[in-house]
Amino acid sequence: MRTRNFWMAGALLLLAVTVRAQLPFEKQLPPGFEGLLDAGSALNANAKLTAAMSKEASLTQMRDALSQRDVVAALAMFRSWLADPHRPENLSTAFEVPFEALGQMRQIARTLGMEQYVQLADGKPRDAISSARDGLRMSYVIKGTGVIGWLTGRAIDQVSLGTLTRHLDQLSIYDCDKLATLADDWMRSSDVIPLLLIKEKRSIQKLLAEQRAATKLAFAKGGTPLIGGDVPVEFQGQNAADFDRAMAEASMRVDSEFEQLLLSLTLPYPERIAAKQLPPTKFTLADRIVQTSFLFIDPIRNLVNDGGRKQQAQAKLLACHAAILHYRWEHLQLPAALTALKLGDVILDPYSGKPFHYEPTATGYLLESVGPFARDEEGNQLSTKRLPIKLATDR
Repeated sequence: MRTRNFWMAGALLLLAVTVRAQLPFEKQLPPGFEGLLDAGSALNANAKLTAAMSKEASLTQMRDALSQRDVVAALAMFRSWLADPHRPENLSTAFEVPFEALGQMRQIARTLGMEQYVQLADGKPRDAISSARDGLRMSYVIKGTGVIGWLTGRAIDQVSLGTLTRHLDQLSIYDCDKLATLADDWMRSSDVIPLLLIKEKRSIQKLLAEQRAATKLAFAKGGTPLIGGDVPVEFQGQNAADFDRAMAEASMRVDSEFEQLLLSLTLPYPERIAAKQLPPTKFTLADRIVQTSFLFIDPIRNLVNDGGRKQQAQAKLLACHAAILHYRWEHLQLPAALTALKLGDVILDPYSGKPFHYEPTATGYLLESVGPFARDEEGNQLSTKRLPIKLATDR
């Protein structure tokens, strides 16, 4: 009975780990991030700003919200933090960002998106590009902290560029050059996904080690083999040695899985590892332990397959848009093909290795990546369907 209670406690431990990831962390950000959080907190507290973020808000309402004294001060504080040469470049993978802090960063990004709209309306596209750059720099701060931090950073990327890419036709030739520099910096930002894989592997291995130690302790206190209908069949009738061997095998398989994922990062997109599914029947004890652990890395698998590649595709698309618009100003017509832009590998789609799809149209042009393969609800790759990526609507 004690052993069965141990396993139920172990299951609750795994559940607690899952739930913990959905709640605010008690720990605080390390020194050096106070300006960022204070700015986000002030923006969150401004009711006029929040109201101006609704879909029904008018330009006048947005301009009024941005002119509020505490909003102006908060944005100045945020930019002062960005400009501080002594601030931390980013958060390490050893630190998990409290959800409250992530919310404050998202609020800063939404405010920057609104600021861009007002700047574009006022004929200041160069300022809007600088605002977008500020959002991308903030995003980089948290992308290396874990899956949630990376996903939040990607959401901030989209907000930071969303307004600007809907108004590319407002850019002068000089604005196009500034946008090209922003795109180049974004393309060259370091890929944090390998660091995330290492962090997630360590977290899972730590959890397995804790479970293994708890199993040994439970059996040492006089536990008996697992029995009973409320226990998964793989755990019934197992003894201490069975559990220890299964835990050791599960640990080795976790190492192997992450080695494959790291190797997969070096392969062309079509050769990357698709989401794996364990067989639904005849699980061994190690199978069940591995499956439970891998619930935590399924988002990482999809991130390896599609995440970093999508950012590269979007950064390259942004550079191509800037070059196309520059070309149109210079030659009074659109380029016949992307090769005319002389951008080298920038025009190559990370998902196909071929040039992006580019097509002059009667009203402008179409530019898109073929995008990743679609996936079913279980995360399995659907090789017959793609999800094209457009950074901007048809120009």
